[in-house]
Amino acid sequence: MVAILAAAALAATPVWAQELIDGNSVAEIEELLKERGEVTAVEEPGMDAQFHVTVDNLNYLVSFMTCSEAEGCEDVYLYARYEIPSDLETINAWNSEARFTRAYIDAEENSILELDINLIHGVTPDNFMNTMDAWELSMELFGEHLGAW
Repeated sequence: MVAILAAAALAATPVWAQELIDGNSVAEIEELLKERGEVTAVEEPGMDAQFHVTVDNLNYLVSFMTCSEAEGCEDVYLYARYEIPSDLETINAWNSEARFTRAYIDAEENSILELDINLIHGVTPDNFMNTMDAWELSMELFGEHLGAW
């Protein structure tokens, strides 16, 4: 019994001992995204690192933002487009209740869902993955809110 408890204690990595990922951790973040689903790098001239992610029926874009060569990127921007017409009342209802995401209607009348992840001073991989869990759940709930599924 003592051996099992000792092994469990050693297996748990304290938060303070975890390596932080930040805006210079593009490769590490790409690997974390690959644990979630299919990841494809998106190359656009003049843009920083971007990845298209597919997890089950969810598709979204992950973009590194506010980047400089000296300090890396300050944040990651998550973007999902639902090619479903909506109205301001539906979008405002979402925005009034959702905690971490924001929604709007773009110029092509698609419903858009977004979330930003602050990387200044870094986050633990566990925190990043927890935020991605919340993002993907929000995507599913937003799709239901729009009547997409």
